Amino acid sequence: MKEVKAIFSTWFEVKVSVDRTDENGATRKVKELYSVNAFSFTEAEARTMAHIGDCGGEVVEEKIASYKEVLSIPDEDNEKWYKCKVVVIITDDMGGKPKRSSLYYLVNADSTAGAESIIKDFYNSSAQDYEIASIAETSVLEIVTK
Repeated sequence: MKEVKAIFSTWFEVKVSVDRTDENGATRKVKELYSVNAFSFTEAEARTMAHIGDCGGEVVEEKIASYKEVLSIPDEDNEKWYKCKVVVIITDDMGGKPKRSSLYYLVNADSTAGAESIIKDFYNSSAQDYEIASIAETSVLEIVTK
């Protein structure tokens, strides 16, 4: 079992259009998606633009992300980010009927199996019943934290 680092915040997904040079030396416009923890759209946009710095570019889309936590293994820097849906099952003491609640996470891993392993390590110390409903690779390039 590995230690899982969790960052709880309000996350914004900010898509930026920037000029990048490819391996052939040609410059072309590409869209890059960043996940930014911020308190407002204005702060998310400003922090993203400061992060990309001299590359220039412009923000073309912003939205509040469906996940509230970003999970990763410290000292591991994988290039892929996965959106994971976890269904937490809570049993009501009065009626005994289980209630299901969906939670979303952004997970930094090298594969879907790696993302599943991180989710399992994260929930390992929890007494809650859960099931992993889905794991999907995202186009998030990186996260921008304070």
